[in-house]
Parts: sequence; C-alpha cells; structure tokens
Amino acid sequence: MKQYIDQQGFSSVMAAYRQFAAKVHPKAISGFYYRLGNYILFYYNDRNDEAIAAFQEALKLNPGHQHAAQALNKLQQQ
Repeated sequence: MKQYIDQQGFSSVMAAYRQFAAKVHPKAISGFYYRLGNYILFYYNDRNDEAIAAFQEALKLNPGHQHAAQALNKLQQQ
C-alpha cells in the first residue's frame, strides 16, 4: 500500500475506493477508508490532512462509524 500511495498519490487511492463504494454497500467501504486513515497516520508523519480526509469519507459513508469519528476528533484537536 505504501508503495502505491508513494507512486500514485493519495487521491488515486481515494478514487479507487470511490469506485468500490459505488458498487458495494457503503458501510463496508467505510471500513476501508478508516483503515486507510490509520495507515497514513502510521506510515506518514506529515500527512494528517490526508488521514482526516479518509476519516471524513468513512463518516460520509457510515455516519455511525465511531472509530472514524474518534480518530477524526483526535486529529482535529491536535
């Protein structure tokens, strides 16, 4: 995943997930966005804005995703 993000960029990963979201139940895809946000936080120290975007997308697809909401709140408070 890191190599793909490094080569293709974050927006490409988000676009790929959006294609899946159009075909699969949104709540299932929200977990992918949540994991993407965590992945970005773990591997990239300077890309909090991308992690925020991933968590926001997770919440857009599943407003009840508590882990995404907690992660987003934590980042926004920093």
